[in-house]
Amino acid sequence: RLVINDLIQDDVMVIDLNYRILDINDILLTKLGLERENVIGRYCYEISHHQDTPCSGEEHPCPLAEVKETQELTRATHIHLDKGNQKIYCSISCHPLFENNTLVGVIEVSKDITKDIKWKKALMRQDKLASLGKLAATIAHEINNPLATVLTYIRLMIKLISRNRFSPERLEDISRYLATMESETARCGDIVKNLLAFSRQSKITISSHSIADIIDRALTLISHDLEIKEIQLKKSIESNMPKVQCDFRQIQQVLLGLMYNASEAMQKGGTLTVTANRSVAAEGFLEVVISDTGCGIAEEDMENIFEPFFTTKEEGKGVGLGLAVAYGIITRHNGTIAVESELDKGSTFKVRLPCE
Repeated sequence: RLVINDLIQDDVMVIDLNYRILDINDILLTKLGLERENVIGRYCYEISHHQDTPCSGEEHPCPLAEVKETQELTRATHIHLDKGNQKIYCSISCHPLFENNTLVGVIEVSKDITKDIKWKKALMRQDKLASLGKLAATIAHEINNPLATVLTYIRLMIKLISRNRFSPERLEDISRYLATMESETARCGDIVKNLLAFSRQSKITISSHSIADIIDRALTLISHDLEIKEIQLKKSIESNMPKVQCDFRQIQQVLLGLMYNASEAMQKGGTLTVTANRSVAAEGFLEVVISDTGCGIAEEDMENIFEPFFTTKEEGKGVGLGLAVAYGIITRHNGTIAVESELDKGSTFKVRLPCE
């Protein structure tokens, strides 16, 4: 026990050939939030994965099973769960344990590589954003000019028709058709605007701002929508918070977008909660949390939620660029944005920004 507690600083378990835990170090016990007597004798997959069968398949190949077959050191990458049921990415080394030249078990050493995995994913996302940004800029510039021309002529035609004599029925039909064309063309223009916002790494005008002022401005802009949908607002902003060095307009755009998403997720009724305080988890940062009691996000969609052109909304209600734009803005402010969600219970977005 001295070896696995004092000499090895990673997570360590000693496991027999029947998957039962024979020993465990204190570091791993702390992460699991369990006492030694509640772990010894239980199955490794029950403790690490919260499941009742051994690991299997390509995503979670069982290193113990492979050691039993090869009697050699085996390595694998798994996702373990901590005491808060949060995912921990682990690099596992499974060392065979012999007694009188007979395999009797394994020593499993797990290294937490969660930060490395998240860093790699963030790099991949930024690379994808850069590539798609160039594509979006090309598309936007190609179609924006003809759209502007069509929209101008439609409006001119509506004015001309209003000055000529037509039968009331015919005039009503023509006006209705043209009004539809105008609204649909304007909708295309909004898509173009979003594409341009996504593609251009717009300059950030940095100055000192109160996060409370930015939140209040965003809430003012969405207050009518909340009132119509009968959504209750709960706001809690810590007093005497330090100011943030940011672009007021861009951070307002992010927070307002998150609030509108929350409102749409709740349809009618529900609660929108907005809080702001000094981040406990990250020193030198302020944290703005926007939560709703809406439909939530399916687990399989969570990893893609900040991807460009990904959307869970109905067709015609979004092109999937809002959160991608928000991610880009917050990243350029040296901040972070993350989401937690449970289907049919709601979502929580956390925005962290460096403060003075």
